Amino acid sequence: MKLILQLFLFSFLIATTVSAQTDNTWTGDGDGISWNDANNWDLDAVPDDTHRAIINIASNVDISGTQEVDQLFINHDNAEVQILSSASLNIDVNPSSVLELDRGTFKNYGQLNIVRYISAFNQVNYFTNESSGTITLSNNGNNGNDNRIEIQRLGVFTNDGIMNLEGTDEDYDVIFNDGIFTNNGELNISGTFKRGFANYIVGEFTNESSGELNASRDNDGGPNASIVWNTFEMENHGTMTIEHPIGQDMEGIGLYLEIDDPFENTGIITISGMSNYGIWYNTNWNNTGEIHLGTDNGNMIGNSDNFPRELNNTSGLITGSGAIRCHDGLVGGTIEIGSSPGQVTFRVTQDLTSVYTPLEIAGTDGPGEANGHDVIYGERFNSFFDLVDIDISDADLDIELLGGFEPVYGDEFLILSTDGELTGQYGIIGFPFLSDPNLYWELEYDYVDDEVTLVVNAFVVPVKLTDFTAVERDQEHLLEWSTASEINSSHFELQSSHDHTLWNTIGTVSAMGNSSQTKKYSFSHIPIVSHTHHYYRLKMIDLDGTYEYSDIASIRSSISKEKLSVSPNPFTNQITLNEASAFSVIDSYGKIVYTTQNNQSQIDLSFLPAGLYYLKLKEKSGDYATIKLIKI
Repeated sequence: MKLILQLFLFSFLIATTVSAQTDNTWTGDGDGISWNDANNWDLDAVPDDTHRAIINIASNVDISGTQEVDQLFINHDNAEVQILSSASLNIDVNPSSVLELDRGTFKNYGQLNIVRYISAFNQVNYFTNESSGTITLSNNGNNGNDNRIEIQRLGVFTNDGIMNLEGTDEDYDVIFNDGIFTNNGELNISGTFKRGFANYIVGEFTNESSGELNASRDNDGGPNASIVWNTFEMENHGTMTIEHPIGQDMEGIGLYLEIDDPFENTGIITISGMSNYGIWYNTNWNNTGEIHLGTDNGNMIGNSDNFPRELNNTSGLITGSGAIRCHDGLVGGTIEIGSSPGQVTFRVTQDLTSVYTPLEIAGTDGPGEANGHDVIYGERFNSFFDLVDIDISDADLDIELLGGFEPVYGDEFLILSTDGELTGQYGIIGFPFLSDPNLYWELEYDYVDDEVTLVVNAFVVPVKLTDFTAVERDQEHLLEWSTASEINSSHFELQSSHDHTLWNTIGTVSAMGNSSQTKKYSFSHIPIVSHTHHYYRLKMIDLDGTYEYSDIASIRSSISKEKLSVSPNPFTNQITLNEASAFSVIDSYGKIVYTTQNNQSQIDLSFLPAGLYYLKLKEKSGDYATIKLIKI
């Protein structure tokens, strides 16, 4: 019982403390203008942090010096209160402190520190933060059921100065605008909140050319939470920077454009750090400015399945790397794929005939790689959607090389690929300069795989091979080839194989380097292993290390060892052939170490060091046979 009584007394004390707030009403009986003239107030005292200051008569009130009040209520059409440029007003005593403007005018030329601001719902009222003014929302927190700044219908709010607004409650908005809000100054929103800026029902928000809106959140907010949310009319002619701090996991959307809400951008919008979408829209909207969406947004732009809309980008710029899901497509403008290089993936069918998409190339590492190139993909969102068709008919295209990259003959860059149908060809194409006058750019259109590839071709290929032959002559295979022309050629590698799969290099021949006349080359090879078939090819290597292979030439040998035999084997000094024959002895490196054209059956090989050898001898039929020898 004693505990209950103590709790009751404590609750009564708290209620008494809260209710201790006293109304202090403006009378104007003093000088009629000065806030800090006690005779102008019905309590004959300048309002302090225990007062609710009320101004409900026609009057002009100037605030000078440093003043403090728990609440300020202005409620008359002809009431005007202003904080002078050298003054400050603190309305941040407790979480319920509020500046309420039902009717009349409030102007700030100095410093205003508040917990909350609210304007009347159906009454005309005007709030202006002048160019010399600064407004700061304190960290006192909300009272549990209110947004931080509420501009209700018929309220007119203008910011020409600086507003630093910090949210502290993830259930409520920092700015809730249902009236007319114009920003010519600097509007900074940060902290924890439901939405940073909510433009609601009939709200009109204009960020003028001199205006800055900077919004950054600390909390997650959920998959559909947005930092800037518009359901009526919003225009940006200045700069908007919307971000979630690096290292956080913001599930929501940067800029959310609701149903039938006209949106106009002629300025610069930068959005980053969204793991869902940078921009989500359910309305047709116009971009004639710049939208930068970076690479750290989960997706760049999205549009609802139920509300197909156009993004009119006629003279605007969109930059970023990621997915775009625009159901009725992008209309015109420029898409720059970034970061350099990057990739853009369209998730639904797109008509790109009026969209300018310049592409960057930094190397050959592949699409979207740091030393790769830009690419456009078409990839349906899921099985519910159709495959992505892309039309590029007569679209303009420019290619730019980055970081001093120099393409070479044969380089290929996939610049567009879709899982649906590709139609059309690019119209005006700007290719980058190639320092080698023998090289040129070409676009290849593959309407089977629905791809566009940019390739580097040559007016004259580095090595123009006219023929390559292989013939057997006595104990050797003679390889011969001719070139009609050569550009920056280095050398030829001769390669052999017995199975058409495993190739071994058997020698090299220097190339001419540069030539416009026919040049002939030859190379002799003595096989050291008996096979029925011998295959040969050329590896033609240029000075920059690039290469091509020739067609394959082959020799079919008729080899028989059925009647020929050698003894002893292994041997020490001499060997005996069962049939006299002309022969050659070849070491394991393919070098001929002994040969004779006279038919012999006794052979003295005592001069050879111990090791592995091959005896190549001519049969009576005229064919050749090779027998492995081991000297011990």
